Amino acid sequence: MKNQKENTVKNQKENTVKKMRWLYRIGTLVGAILLPIGAVLATGMPEASAATPGSPAPGGFCAGSSCLNAWGGGPFVNAYTGGTPNANDDFYFFQNPNGNVVIAFLPGSGIPWNGYCVGDAYNESGNARVSLDPCGNNGQGAGWGTQFEWIQGNGSNGCPSGYSAFYNLHWRGYLGPQQSGVNGSPFYVNKSGKVCFNVG
Repeated sequence: MKNQKENTVKNQKENTVKKMRWLYRIGTLVGAILLPIGAVLATGMPEASAATPGSPAPGGFCAGSSCLNAWGGGPFVNAYTGGTPNANDDFYFFQNPNGNVVIAFLPGSGIPWNGYCVGDAYNESGNARVSLDPCGNNGQGAGWGTQFEWIQGNGSNGCPSGYSAFYNLHWRGYLGPQQSGVNGSPFYVNKSGKVCFNVG
């Protein structure tokens, strides 16, 4: 009788240890999956599951000779006309599940404004000059002016095929440089007419 109880207790302990090891392995696996996703979302970049409707052409995210550039690494975004590729011109656009598009600055880790998005200067709702703001997650927590409608050019909608315009949902205007072709000219998100970028 005593041996039977000891065996039962021993089996229960072994089963508990096996279950604990199994749960630990699952927890480690889940942690390994969630940690990088959490790290990505914490940087302010678009969520990892976002579809990519396009990315910059090898020549940069440019409207004519005016290319998006986070001068000095950010936060302000001005036109750079000295050719591409160049430092601080790593811009990509992503479509969130809600259908809106964000334009993210992704030069890589170690750059303070890495993972931030094109939006209103100083993240102030009344300042249409472009600086880098939090991208948010599917629009939640997004900075002012960071949400765009992507208009893919087709030759009959104001932009040729292979080009795109970005309509700002906050300002009801378009992304574009203050003065096209002028080095250092600020970008704005409230331009009245379509400005076509060579991003497909």
